[in-house]
Amino acid sequence: MGRFALFLTGCGNRDGSEITEAVSCYLAISRVGGSVETFSLDQDQKQVLNYVSGEGIDQERNCMVEAARISRGEILPIEQFDAREFDCLVLPGGAGCFLNTTDIIDPDPLSRLLEGKLEPFTVDPRVEEMILSMHAAKKKIVAICAVPLLLMEVFHGKGAITTTFGPDPSFEEGAQVYGHVAKMAKCGDVVIDPDNRIYTTPAYMDPNGTPIAVFDGIVKAIEE
Repeated sequence: MGRFALFLTGCGNRDGSEITEAVSCYLAISRVGGSVETFSLDQDQKQVLNYVSGEGIDQERNCMVEAARISRGEILPIEQFDAREFDCLVLPGGAGCFLNTTDIIDPDPLSRLLEGKLEPFTVDPRVEEMILSMHAAKKKIVAICAVPLLLMEVFHGKGAITTTFGPDPSFEEGAQVYGHVAKMAKCGDVVIDPDNRIYTTPAYMDPNGTPIAVFDGIVKAIEE
């Protein structure tokens, strides 16, 4: 049981929220008998892609409107988020988790992190406040796939956090350069930072990830 807030950034792994991960979150929350409220940013996505060709499309799409496809239309703007109303914040991955929530312009910031050359970036203050308000209240945060990249900036200068970016050991060094800890983990595993109440699961950050393993990792993170 519990009250869960789910934050989506669009619909699709390349320019919004990863759909398998998002749906797995709803299923996992339902499995534990929790209630869920979905939030998003009422703003245009940074980019819109043709998922067949991989090329950009010259059109505007709103993050919240697109995310509502996954939430079956039940969604609220992030301005209505109040940490006092929830026990856990859940953040699925997908490129939108950093493209639509920050001023990152690098098309592949995860590679820069691997190289230890990630440039500092700014997180949308609404997103930062959502995360930090849950942390200040000592409430649980579940971060999936690439979301630890966002968390590392939110907590930059506020103390080290422990997360995972999957099984690639190079992320350990990249995270250390940024002042944080990244542990190796496979899709389906969960890395727990008990001091900060942050639970991370790599999902498709593991190149061998499968839908059922993604689901299993999210279930573990939700149920822990």
